[in-house]
Amino acid sequence: DVTSSDPTVGAITTGPVTFLPNVGAVATQFDPLQAGVVTITAETPAGFDQSSTSRQITATVTAPDISINSGFDVRVGEDLQTPIFISLQTAPPTSVDVTVTIGSGSVATLTQTATVAGGTTVVFRDVTTTSVGTVFVQGRALGATSITASASGYDPDTRAVTVDPSGFVISRSSFATTTYSGNTNVPIVSGRLTPGT
Repeated sequence: DVTSSDPTVGAITTGPVTFLPNVGAVATQFDPLQAGVVTITAETPAGFDQSSTSRQITATVTAPDISINSGFDVRVGEDLQTPIFISLQTAPPTSVDVTVTIGSGSVATLTQTATVAGGTTVVFRDVTTTSVGTVFVQGRALGATSITASASGYDPDTRAVTVDPSGFVISRSSFATTTYSGNTNVPIVSGRLTPGT
């Protein structure tokens, strides 16, 4: 027989296993159910000698991860916004709600729609795949806070959020032209500025 020391953490799917004539190896499977550590033991049947090694192994079961921004902290300019992606390490067996929260709504806010002012919480309902969705982090005031994503059955993820100064810059290098040349495009873009520059 093959056993698990805690069937609530992980169960053996087939046990006992049966050896047919001229078969030297058979397999069973371990079904992970919740986070924890179990010992899997191959029991010695009557008429056989008990091995002093390789009779037991340890299985460590962890909850799958949620990932914010591919594991990177978030930087955004004041009065600007940046999109970040939320994902699950593995797809859930049944749909789950994924909640994303910001630590301080006075420093940054969250929204699923780029044209809407955000709040402190966004909920993605009935997620069934590894792709949760995009959240826009909106810089409200210079400072730092955190963003956390959580869902039932998953390890939450928390990342730092820094709101830096923002401004407008010319997005091209210097150029030369002639009085008979056509107009030259000079793009102006908003962006997060490096503090102190």
